[in-house]
Amino acid sequence: SIEFCPGDDFRCLKRFVSKSSRYRVEDNRYLVCNANNALISAAVIDLDVVKIPNGIKIINTSCFYKNSWIEEVHISDGVEEICDAAFRDCLSLKKIKMPDSVKRIGRIA
Repeated sequence: SIEFCPGDDFRCLKRFVSKSSRYRVEDNRYLVCNANNALISAAVIDLDVVKIPNGIKIINTSCFYKNSWIEEVHISDGVEEICDAAFRDCLSLKKIKMPDSVKRIGRIA
């Protein structure tokens, strides 16, 4: 299991997450599952523009749920799936740049 620490990003998670574990932290903000390169969660409460890191294949269910800061999302080429409710209730979100690699968009995404 992963223990979350207080704060605005995942820097504190690095002591719990190693290369041999199921998860990794990218850019001190993104929690990624190693098995399928799925973006599990993102600590982006201080960003209005979010850039999904290269190498991500899936944006997981409810990944950005109820994030009121995000205004724009740039999805990197290679993302194939945006799961259900990935951006649900992101009330400030106005623009998503989506590559042709996206093949599936879930319900209420």
